[in-house]
Amino acid sequence: MTAIKHLSPSFKAKYKAWFDAQTADNKALRLRLATEGQTPPAMIIACCDSRLPSSELFGGETGSSFLYRNIANLVPPAGGTPHCETAAAVEYAVKALKVSHIIVLGHSQCGGVQGC
Repeated sequence: MTAIKHLSPSFKAKYKAWFDAQTADNKALRLRLATEGQTPPAMIIACCDSRLPSSELFGGETGSSFLYRNIANLVPPAGGTPHCETAAAVEYAVKALKVSHIIVLGHSQCGGVQGC
């Protein structure tokens, strides 16, 4: 845990504020999701870009979406790459979590897209 000492004071303060704001209901929800499992209605495939607040765009409540982030929100074609973590995440979302929607969330000025 010594690595946290190297984070900026504002980063640590924001985490502490979030942690201190947790209510008994928040804690009970996370415990229920951990014991009973998650059932989010949607999977969001988003870019890693720090400017994209993907959880906040759709409400951001705990358990409300299954979020997967990668560079430029890339999703390879089916059958293309046999050992692709994106494919594994999609398969898990569909087969295990039974999500009913998959949202591929892009954004403007994406460095990953520009790099391709």
